[in-house]
Amino acid sequence: MALDRGQSSHKWSFQRLALTLLKLAAAHGVEEAAGTAIALPLTHQILADMIGTSRETVTRHLGRLRRQGIVRQRGRSLLIQKARLQALVPDWPPTQV
Repeated sequence: MALDRGQSSHKWSFQRLALTLLKLAAAHGVEEAAGTAIALPLTHQILADMIGTSRETVTRHLGRLRRQGIVRQRGRSLLIQKARLQALVPDWPPTQV
């Protein structure tokens, strides 16, 4: 069954969000026992602007990731489970040529 355009764009934005979080973790993350902390002032609007979608879409996707235990808010930091997030992005990490 084919996805309609709205469903497929949400799927792509979900993967773009996951990929953006992985890139932020690689560049700014601090490894901790509980996961990787990204201590940047990231609002839902900033993330939406980064991936080219709406703030509401980012809020929905982050809620989904929270329910799955992949992302957690800790103060002003995001705590992510990188291995579980990587499983959502087929082309991450990029292959070295």
